[in-house]
Amino acid sequence: MSYNRKEEIIENLRDAGCSEEAICCFLDDFCSGNKKVSAARLREHRKELLNEMHSSQRKIDCLDYFLYLLEKGEVTINEKTV
Repeated sequence: MSYNRKEEIIENLRDAGCSEEAICCFLDDFCSGNKKVSAARLREHRKELLNEMHSSQRKIDCLDYFLYLLEKGEVTINEKTV
C-alpha cells in the first residue's frame, strides 16, 4: 500500500497516536524535503510507544505474580502492621 494523499497520511499518523502538533511538524518537514527529519520524528514516537508498552508489561507482570501468590494462598494481611 502506498500513501499518496495527505488525508491518508494524516489518518495513519492519528491511528499511530501522533498528536496534531506532531502531525503538523511531520508534514512540514516532509513537504519541505526533510525526509530524514520526518523519519526521525516517527522513530522517536515509536520509541515512546515502545517504552509505554514495556511499562505496561511490567505492571501486568506484577499483577500476574500477585495473582499467582493470591491463588496459592500466600497473601495474608497482618492487621498489626496495617
